[in-house]
Amino acid sequence: MQQSFLGKFATSPVFQKSSRLGSYRFTFPLEEVLQAFSDQVCFGAQPVMRVFRTQLYKQEVMYAVLVHSPTVEEQFSHLPLLTDNPDCVCSYKDGHFIWRSEAMCEEHRYKLVQKHDEKQIEAEELSFPKYYVWDHVGVALHVDEHVLEFDADRLRENLKFCHRAEPTIKGSSFEQFEQAEEVVKELWPDCPSPLEKAE
Repeated sequence: MQQSFLGKFATSPVFQKSSRLGSYRFTFPLEEVLQAFSDQVCFGAQPVMRVFRTQLYKQEVMYAVLVHSPTVEEQFSHLPLLTDNPDCVCSYKDGHFIWRSEAMCEEHRYKLVQKHDEKQIEAEELSFPKYYVWDHVGVALHVDEHVLEFDADRLRENLKFCHRAEPTIKGSSFEQFEQAEEVVKELWPDCPSPLEKAE
């Protein structure tokens, strides 16, 4: 039976449960965020998605997608529309973003080895790791004067505590789990469920 090896390659910070931005993380399905954007910013209309930019950092490539209201179409018409082109790194099809990652880890410690006699593929450790950049997709919502709002109970349902990841982003604030529990109890005193850790 084929063993799973994806975890040995998907090691970039984008796949980590820890955080570089702070102790708290609200995690929503992207469809829910886009629906809230459609309802609150686009007044029920379908949002427009465009290819915004590719940003190169020291060890990271970020593909940015801009989501805006059809009412500001002219302001962003110079940017290409995000399509469902299967050759693109990021596309949108049938209500879903599709990310075709080109680099899933900061360093490659494994290589794929095909075992023809067993009809399997294995991850074999390299003697010297190879360093690469990793990529991810950022979705930027153009809200203009609006503030995207979510129900307080829904926010609490999607809240998790995160441990610190290195390197952290300058200005990020981290707390111990016990402190975070107290803060969350203060903000949501009637919520019976305990604060969960992102594991």
